[in-house]
Amino acid sequence: MNSSSTATDALAKSSITRALESAQTKTPQHAGLLPKEAVALFVNQQKITSDPTNRIWYLLGKRETRRFLTSEQGWTEERFDSMGWDWLHQALVSKPVMLRLWLSKQHLNFCATGLQMKRCKFTDDDQCPSCWSCRERARHLCECPPL
Repeated sequence: MNSSSTATDALAKSSITRALESAQTKTPQHAGLLPKEAVALFVNQQKITSDPTNRIWYLLGKRETRRFLTSEQGWTEERFDSMGWDWLHQALVSKPVMLRLWLSKQHLNFCATGLQMKRCKFTDDDQCPSCWSCRERARHLCECPPL
């Protein structure tokens, strides 16, 4: 069993436990429940009606991104909150995994450029193989002049 299913199982069990406790104490039903619905899963006040795995992974990733950018990269909470994370997710979620991986590497300057290949000691040369400019970086991959 992997960590995603373990986390999902734990959240599901917690939700069911809270629902059963609520039913036993006869607290008012949640406004999002349908009349004959005894239990529902809510994640950040959003009712989940299908497999919750993707939503939970997205929210965990967003939380970890917030922690990394604010504590390790010096971002403010306001700067993080001003970003369109939900829109970016919606734009990319339907794209192939390899495109998303390439975009991540490209953005973080960890794609297989001359500079990175030299840093990882795969080559002694950091030049672009097309135009021979030195210190080939990620940005250069999108701007290299044709021969």
